Amino acid sequence: METVLLYGLTKRSLKAALDKAVRKSKVAPSEIVYVDNQTTDGAWDLANDYADAHPGLVTLARTHRKFGARALKDLAVHLSDESHSRIRTEQDAEKIERVPKIGDTPLVSITVHNFNYGRYLEECLESIFSQSYTNIEVLFSDNASSDESWAIARRFVKKCPTRFFAARNRRNMGPFKNLVNCYKPMRGRLRIEMCSDDFLLPGCIEECVAAFRANEDIGFVMFHRSIIDEHGNVEEEAPFYNRSVKIPGLEQAAVYMMAAVNPSISQVCYDNLKYPKSSDESALGRWWGSRISDFKICLSHPIAYLHKPYLGHRVHGASDSVATKRELLEIIGPYILNLYFADLAGPTSIVAARLPGSKTKLASLSIRYAALALLNSDTVICDQYSHLGQAMDPAVRSTSDFALIADFLGGRLSLEEAQTRIRQSQGLATRIVSYDPPVSSKRLRLRRF
Repeated sequence: METVLLYGLTKRSLKAALDKAVRKSKVAPSEIVYVDNQTTDGAWDLANDYADAHPGLVTLARTHRKFGARALKDLAVHLSDESHSRIRTEQDAEKIERVPKIGDTPLVSITVHNFNYGRYLEECLESIFSQSYTNIEVLFSDNASSDESWAIARRFVKKCPTRFFAARNRRNMGPFKNLVNCYKPMRGRLRIEMCSDDFLLPGCIEECVAAFRANEDIGFVMFHRSIIDEHGNVEEEAPFYNRSVKIPGLEQAAVYMMAAVNPSISQVCYDNLKYPKSSDESALGRWWGSRISDFKICLSHPIAYLHKPYLGHRVHGASDSVATKRELLEIIGPYILNLYFADLAGPTSIVAARLPGSKTKLASLSIRYAALALLNSDTVICDQYSHLGQAMDPAVRSTSDFALIADFLGGRLSLEEAQTRIRQSQGLATRIVSYDPPVSSKRLRLRRF
């Protein structure tokens, strides 16, 4: 397949180039990649018109600042169908390392990867641009959505032309490629990786920057969330830790053997200089890539935790968090990850010492997911999680929570009776307590503006 790269063109030159490329596409398989470099002569709108007229042919991107010729070409090559760049090549790492050390106002990059979440996207982007901290850039990539997503993105291109990078794949190229599109033009020292159905709460970025300013050795800042159901209702949950703290990395890594802590990838602000310089397009990376990266960071750096909610995290039928529960990945994934984490940390580490207990924890967590399935009247998923819990640790059969599920599956309780008892049970369907942080944690210092 031939790839036609177009960048650095005036509207007139672009029209001639697009006409020629479209004609060639009718003779042999090809793709067109156009990168708009902050043009003001109508070239950007022209390219969008061609993309609309020829579905599946044109990949589009518009820079959020002026790029040099080489940077434009690199970005265009990256966006092409044959470009499967790693999330960060060595060249990218050097560019980030030239960014000054964290100072008073470090640039914060917010990546937003999207597919058919137009119904949530505007709130997501507005929540970012309305933050009190304004030294930000937003890097958006759309995976050939069929809804209003791209129209929303184009409005933000006009509204915030110097702070909003936008790219759209000519066809759906999978979540990994779509996410990587956001990394190539990224220049920030700090980064938040946003899901386009989530939104930031006021003060989020400012508090994260304040944590980094006072603690330059930390690898990332993790913050609490508020849960938003598919009807827009807010479901507050207890923060995982009961106070804001700075946590030794290895101690946090040991906690990851027992709990995810941050269910959404949108709950973390990273220091790009400390982020692992490799990526994983495998099935494990698709679902657990962020967990693996977080764990690796903890092996080398302390981390910060903010116990106040700074994210609105949506849970709905199409979200990844629901899909992982439905496919049993919330148990199967951590089981595999824990074996991997124990190897990474070493057999004599406090991480590896948690491995036997992690199986018991996963068994009890399986029964929680069985209870959640019953609340949603999904008896098949309930049955599957019940068996999975017993496989993880047969001793789970002796618990009162398992007995409740077993009574329903054995026909001794009706669905309505089981649902009532689950709602009345303390902590079965949802976590209702916060935990003390690891023993060596210290009060988190913040250096605000």
